[in-house]
Amino acid sequence: PLPQSAVDTVREIIGCDVVEMFGSTETGVVGYRWRSQEAERWVPYPTVSVRCDPDGRLRVRSPYAGGGADGNVIDDLVEIQEDGRFRLLGRDDRIVKVEGNRVSLVELEEALTRLKWVREAAIVSLGGDNVRLGAAIVTTDLGHAERDRLGAFRFGRMLRAELAAAHPTAGLPRHWRFVDRLPASVLGKVDGGALLKLFGRRQS
Repeated sequence: PLPQSAVDTVREIIGCDVVEMFGSTETGVVGYRWRSQEAERWVPYPTVSVRCDPDGRLRVRSPYAGGGADGNVIDDLVEIQEDGRFRLLGRDDRIVKVEGNRVSLVELEEALTRLKWVREAAIVSLGGDNVRLGAAIVTTDLGHAERDRLGAFRFGRMLRAELAAAHPTAGLPRHWRFVDRLPASVLGKVDGGALLKLFGRRQS
């Protein structure tokens, strides 16, 4: 999903809303959403059928993709709504268990970027015997001013308290890093190894 900052920039420069398309190499394009109207739910294209497998992964049937009558299963976890639209809960490898709670790192990142103080967010599992989450944050101008006022520690606690209104506290980030930009690979995606280094960890 595009970060909210990118959506806002497009709206400011071009003067129109963003339409996001979701798909995979195996299935082609599966669905779309208007960011101004559908904050979370995706609409399947008319030729596409989607359902949720027992393990939570997305199964896609399309005349333009292989997989036979049963379609293709891809490693995106979903929740299918009654009207046929669906919510992406993140990649299977971006779901972690923290103190017995299944936590979607994507869902937490999106929740953070909906806050007025956060421009971009990336969350990483820090592993170990007791899994803890770390959050790297690029602040908005308002967030930068608030961090200066409160200090980094209290500002992180404030963000955590905002998340706690809708998420179990056991599955919230405990470690915070505030950066000018998120570490990215040459493809423009967040670099997981560089992200771990922000917290003094190495990728295994």
